[in-house]
Amino acid sequence: MRHQTMWTIAVVLFCRSAGTLAAPAVAKAAALAPKAAAASPYELRYRLEQNGTQPLHTFILKWTGPSSNLQTIDVMLTDSSHVLQTINVPQDRVHLVWQEIGSTPGATKDRIVDLIDCNFDKFADLRLLKSWPYQVGDKSYMVWLYNDKSNRYELSEALSALPTPSVDPKAKRITSTKLTGFAGGEFEQSIFTLDGSGESTKLILQVMIVQTTLDPQHLNFQQEIRQREGDGLQRICQLRLPAEGKPKRLWGTKSACEPFMVKAAPTPPPKKPSEAFDSDESKDSDNSEDEPTDDVATDNVATTKEPSQKAAKEPAKNPASKVLKTKLKAE
Repeated sequence: MRHQTMWTIAVVLFCRSAGTLAAPAVAKAAALAPKAAAASPYELRYRLEQNGTQPLHTFILKWTGPSSNLQTIDVMLTDSSHVLQTINVPQDRVHLVWQEIGSTPGATKDRIVDLIDCNFDKFADLRLLKSWPYQVGDKSYMVWLYNDKSNRYELSEALSALPTPSVDPKAKRITSTKLTGFAGGEFEQSIFTLDGSGESTKLILQVMIVQTTLDPQHLNFQQEIRQREGDGLQRICQLRLPAEGKPKRLWGTKSACEPFMVKAAPTPPPKKPSEAFDSDESKDSDNSEDEPTDDVATDNVATTKEPSQKAAKEPAKNPASKVLKTKLKAE
C-alpha cells in the first residue's frame, strides 16, 4: 500500500513537472504566430526597375490595419532580408489609407511609389504620392534623394514642396504647376534648375509663366512670361492665346517669345539689348522703339508646371497630369 501511494505521488509530481515545462513552449509559439500573420495583409512590396536595369533595392510599404495611414517604408537589398533603412512617413503630409488606395488584395488604384532621378545625378530617387484620392491637377509627392555614399535615401524638403512636379532629365530641370482658376485655364508654371546635392539641394527659379483669362466668353487667355536675369525675374514676353489659331505676341521680341509659342519646352535665348519689343497685333515690322521692361525681385517664388503647346493652344483644358485609372500591381 505504501509503495502504491508513493508511486501515485511520483506520477502526479512528474505530470505537474512536465506541464510546467511544456507551458512556456506553447505560450512562445502562440506569441510568435500572430506577429507573422499580422504583417503580411497590410504591406506592399515593390521592386522598381529603372531604364530596364535590375532593381538595387526592394521597398516594403507598411500599414498597421485597414483604416491605417501608411506608416513606414523599409528599404532592403534586393534578394536579401537585410533592412538597410526604415523611412518614417510624415503623418501630417501623407494621406494613403490602406482601404482607400487598394481595390483588390495586392493591387492599388494608382502608382503610389516609383523611382526617378529627381536631381540628375544618375541615381534613382524614391518618390511617394502624397495623397489618395487627389484632385485633378494637384498630384504631389514626397521625395527622398538617394545618397550613394551612405546608401540611404534622404528627404528633400525643397522637392517635396513642389505642387504637381514634372521632371525633365534631358534639360535637367523641374517644372511645377499650380492651378489658380477657370477649371485649369488659369495657372502658374515655374521652371527650376537645381543647385547642390542631397539634403542641401536648392531650387533656382528660372522661368515663371502666369496664364489668366482675357476674354472668358470666347475662351481667350493671356500669358505673361518672366525669366531670371541676375537676382530676379524680368518680363520678356506677353502672349494672347485665342481658342482657335496660333498665339499672338502682345509684347516682347520674336526671339524671346517664339520658344513659348511652339510645342517643344521653352528654352529662352539670351536677351539682346539691341532688340526692339513689339506686338504682332499692333505692328507689322520688328523695327519698333524699345519698350522698357520691369524687374521683379523674386528669389523664392511659389512653384508651378512647365507649359506645353497643348496648354497654349487649348487654354481651357487642364494643363496638369491626368489621374491614372490603371490598376498597378505590387509584388
